[in-house]
Amino acid sequence: MELTLYGIIRVCIWLVSLSGFMYQVSTILKMYCLYPFTVTVVEQLQKGILFPAVTICSENWINRSRLCAAVPHACVDGSQNVGDNNFRIEYDFDLQKDVALKPNEVMECYMRSNDPTCPAFTCFEALRRSYYRHPGHMCYTLDLLITDHRRDAYLACRSPWTLELTLNVIWSPEKTMSLQKENSYPILIHRPETTPPDKLASLIAEAGMLYVLSVTQQVTKRLPPPYASGCSDYLKEGAALEMGGYQSQDTCIQKCRMQLEHRFCGCVSPLYEYSAYFGKPACARVHNEKCQNELEKNNTFIVCSKRCRAPCDETTYDVRLTGMSLIPDSTNVGLNKLFIKVKFSSDTQKIFLYQPKLSIVEVFGYMGGYLGMWLGFSLFSILSGLEDKFERFLIRRAHALKKTPAPVRFNSTKQRINDHKPRGTFEKRVTVKDLDTTLIGSGGSSQY
Repeated sequence: MELTLYGIIRVCIWLVSLSGFMYQVSTILKMYCLYPFTVTVVEQLQKGILFPAVTICSENWINRSRLCAAVPHACVDGSQNVGDNNFRIEYDFDLQKDVALKPNEVMECYMRSNDPTCPAFTCFEALRRSYYRHPGHMCYTLDLLITDHRRDAYLACRSPWTLELTLNVIWSPEKTMSLQKENSYPILIHRPETTPPDKLASLIAEAGMLYVLSVTQQVTKRLPPPYASGCSDYLKEGAALEMGGYQSQDTCIQKCRMQLEHRFCGCVSPLYEYSAYFGKPACARVHNEKCQNELEKNNTFIVCSKRCRAPCDETTYDVRLTGMSLIPDSTNVGLNKLFIKVKFSSDTQKIFLYQPKLSIVEVFGYMGGYLGMWLGFSLFSILSGLEDKFERFLIRRAHALKKTPAPVRFNSTKQRINDHKPRGTFEKRVTVKDLDTTLIGSGGSSQY
């Protein structure tokens, strides 16, 4: 088959189109393999709303009488600060448990609602000592779902966004002691059934103040691997009571680090919030620093960052300080106090929904579009050219079999005109002429 200049041009066009098609297909496949996602914000009305759990960390958490009984020389000067015994209390989990104030000794809790179907109830039974926050705070958590106390009373309310929490912290300076005196009381608002040891508090409160906090619920639903969000489903793993309930990214990392420390060092650092509940011996102060430095130097803790990813289903609260005032001196005379009110500012929640940016169906759709754009006209041109060449080959083959030379092709329009020209007139003229010639030759013209 003869290769003409026109054929070479068509082949070049086909190669360019094929290259463009392959480039765009490789680009879309590479984008799909990165598993990108988009975030859609949806507002949901009066559905799936949970009243938050509240954690308050107090610096006046030591019962003086119990500490003096356990460590007599700590109460010699009558000071409210423990002083030289700080490190002993920080590193001695049993001593912390013995001298810490019970929730009912220092707190009052009430739940009210403006909805008549939601009865009011006291909630101090749902308070518990959650963890020790270094350097000198003991944290207490109110969670209406993690314990059986008052759980039924809370679940009986069908409109939890109408509930209002009143949490009063009241203590006597003469009966309590502290490891430090900064007059700071971190308050954390978080999802119930979890107790994350967040370093950033929702509010740093001060004694003698009343705070009103308004919250709005927000839910983030991420995509699991292989998508770029790469979340971990902690709810599916179940509750870990030694970590305060369902795990979060922070508690997962902390648990992972404690497991590695116990594996390589034989003990865990007492500086972790949940080391007292982990069930392993605490490291001595000198040994703890040495152990952690070696594990950090060997990059042992990197596996924890890879294992503990952001939660697939995360509930957070947007906290706003909507009121603040001094507590009158006439209230609880002679006692230090801190009052907190927590309520919802809206009956809606925002849902941040992660969705795949590209599905496999969309990828094939893009590939089909690229195929039609780049290769459609090129393939049609090549096939039509091949069809024309094949037709000429068949015509030449047929004439070769008849042993006749191939006919010369004329202009098709002129050929069609000649083919349709009338032939009757031409035949009649020739016949009359031939007849006259015949008659003259025979001498019969005199008869006319």
